[in-house]
Amino acid sequence: MKKNYIFGISLLFLYSCSFFEKDNEKVVRVFDKYLYINEISSVIPDGTSPDDSLVKAKSFIDMWVQKQLLLKKAELNLDDEQKDVEKQLEDYRTSLLIFKYKQLFLQQKLDTIIGLRDIESYYQQHSADFLLQSPAIKGFYAKLLKTDPNIDNLKYWLESRNVRDIQKLKDYCLRRAVLCETFKEDWTLFENILKDLKIHIPDVEKFLKTEKKISVSDSAYQYFVFIKEFRLKNQTAPLNFVKNYIESILLNKRKNQLINELENNIYQNALNQNNVEYFEKKKK
Repeated sequence: MKKNYIFGISLLFLYSCSFFEKDNEKVVRVFDKYLYINEISSVIPDGTSPDDSLVKAKSFIDMWVQKQLLLKKAELNLDDEQKDVEKQLEDYRTSLLIFKYKQLFLQQKLDTIIGLRDIESYYQQHSADFLLQSPAIKGFYAKLLKTDPNIDNLKYWLESRNVRDIQKLKDYCLRRAVLCETFKEDWTLFENILKDLKIHIPDVEKFLKTEKKISVSDSAYQYFVFIKEFRLKNQTAPLNFVKNYIESILLNKRKNQLINELENNIYQNALNQNNVEYFEKKKK
């Protein structure tokens, strides 16, 4: 049957150049429902080629027929109570309108800028909720060509106990390194550094507690890592790790507060204007 009606539509396209001009012409019937040409033409954008129009028309007709057949089947197999969807439609309409109004209200009233002070305050009050899933470090990480003329000096500076030598290493890497990342204020996950270095440390916790420096190389590059501070797994996550998450929490709190204020104001205004009235149950 499907092949027959698709073939029929194809013939209409082939033999009638004015197919879409006959708006009230019937295309297909399913029981007592009819699909008209203008309903098909309305879903095909202007400028669509004849071949593409044919494909889109066939697809639309196919979906329309299937929908009508399923609808008829549902009407025949559901009882009157199951087919009564008026309340569901009204509930959906009500919820949708309220949702759209609340979204419009928030667009007009919501201040979306969350200050750093508010973020820090929330972080300090709820620090136990923010735990690291893997260790994090502060320090710096540099990648230099192995052919760099000062590689030996850099290795010496890294191993030195003199703070000035570490600063020399940093300054040089900032000027000459292929890659140099400093984690002076923010933290980074230690596992990301290890992936870049392509090295495996069996006991990361022990390493971080006993070592502060890494110097490794491959065929082309020399890598230096200096660890100034570290935090282990299940310790409090650094603020920069959770800042965006806290922002979303505080923003949601603002949204809820605004919506609560809106609902309360609407309710109080309605009471004051006698638009809400409660009736006491009469005693028998």
